[in-house]
Amino acid sequence: LVLACILPSDPPPTLNIATLQAQASAIPSLVPTEPTASLPGPGTAAATPIVPASDEPTGKIVYTCQVGNQGNYLCLINADGTGFRQLTTDPVKRWYPSFAPDGGSVIYSAYVENYVYEIYELNLTSGITRQLTNKLGILKAPEISPNGNLITFNLGTKNDGEEIWVMDRNGANPRKVYGRGWDPTWSPDGMQILFASDHEGAIQLYFINLDGSGLQRVTNFDSM
Repeated sequence: LVLACILPSDPPPTLNIATLQAQASAIPSLVPTEPTASLPGPGTAAATPIVPASDEPTGKIVYTCQVGNQGNYLCLINADGTGFRQLTTDPVKRWYPSFAPDGGSVIYSAYVENYVYEIYELNLTSGITRQLTNKLGILKAPEISPNGNLITFNLGTKNDGEEIWVMDRNGANPRKVYGRGWDPTWSPDGMQILFASDHEGAIQLYFINLDGSGLQRVTNFDSM
């Protein structure tokens, strides 16, 4: 996937990456050169892992990065670690960047004022940013559905906990799906949302339908 974006012409500065929130299209699998029955003993050289050509990482990673002490920016890099690009230059606090399914844009949340984070979309071809929400609360972790029609996110307010919400791709029709949860992500078919919640005590992972029905716990941690 090749993504084009409007970028500064100066070479990128040295980075101090403090926060990494990323999506990668592939993860390399390490395959030893020879099978081993046990860990090597003292003084024994371990086999050097290699990455087969078919498993080399591809695609792009978008993440939040810090440049000096100036602020949080959106940055882009190839999955193999090459081709760093800084997508934004103004020191606005941006978090939780996520690719659109077609790779043509990135959505993220940004600090606006106390107790207000808005969700924005950055078009990687034109460089144009548009605001999708308007003072709903503290909006975090936005992610576009696999079909590109909806966005899920978690909403927090000054006095209440965090909730799971969805809205149309253009920001219209925001509505609550579940009353206690965070870090939502889509099922591959886009029919359910997976999220974390502690409403039963320990933090667990749950699936839920888009209309708020069919809540199902999928983990069984004693404490977390």
